[in-house]
Amino acid sequence: MTQDFSEDIQKLSVWRSNKPRKPKTRFARYLHARGKQLQAAHIPSEEWFKSMLDQTWLGRKYLAFNKPFGRYIPDVRSKRWKIIIEVDGSVHCLPEQIERDKMKDEYYRSQGYAIFRVRAYSNGSFWQTMRAMTIWRKEQKEKL
Repeated sequence: MTQDFSEDIQKLSVWRSNKPRKPKTRFARYLHARGKQLQAAHIPSEEWFKSMLDQTWLGRKYLAFNKPFGRYIPDVRSKRWKIIIEVDGSVHCLPEQIERDKMKDEYYRSQGYAIFRVRAYSNGSFWQTMRAMTIWRKEQKEKL
């Protein structure tokens, strides 16, 4: 007499998938902890950005702030719209930071994300970026 355990196995896999998983490698644990630090830090430029976001169609509902993604921690990421928004402060003008930003952008593009950069505390830059994102979003809808 054989029993069919497929239903029990299915229930077990659903239960396991709902449990939060701890990062396995040392680097992944570091990224996870660093993301938590950034979320708790209330960085002024990002707080400014969040307050500006509330005035747009994007809102905050589908956005993840400072969550690890691959080897990097983007400022804002939306899985739903496949976009990453980086809020660039004054440090992003340094040559070594520009190189790091290029590497991050290449990685994000390789994962299928569109990258948008906003200069911190620049309302003009913010609204230009929002217009560019709106145009990009319309083009994506037309492709579907």
